[in-house]
Amino acid sequence: MSRPGRNLTAYVLLSVLLFLFDNIYAMFGHGVRSLSMTLACPALLALALPFAFLRFFRPGAEKVRGYRLFLNIHSTGAALLVMGLLLRGVLEIAGGYSEILPWYFVLAAATLAVGFFEFALLLTRYGHKRIK
Repeated sequence: MSRPGRNLTAYVLLSVLLFLFDNIYAMFGHGVRSLSMTLACPALLALALPFAFLRFFRPGAEKVRGYRLFLNIHSTGAALLVMGLLLRGVLEIAGGYSEILPWYFVLAAATLAVGFFEFALLLTRYGHKRIK
């Protein structure tokens, strides 16, 4: 299986785990749910779309210069976003707030923006130069 295929599989499996975590947490949270925690699963699935595109429409993209940079930046942004959503969800259920919490979303937006820019560059390089 290609690297985008493995990444897509990992993102889907992590989304399933987030779905289970959200439902189990709600069960032990006396029926209280948090929208932020519920949105972590679809957010991660949406962030798996670039890997699905590369897997099905651009085979061999992992050999193009810049793929590792895209992978690392995109995965960092996804981790920051999911972590921020989970923390905000836990704090919403507990009735608390943290001043640091908005920085998760600012950093996630910045890294995902850079990651999608690198993804666009990766698509323009596809077919021109491949690392062997």
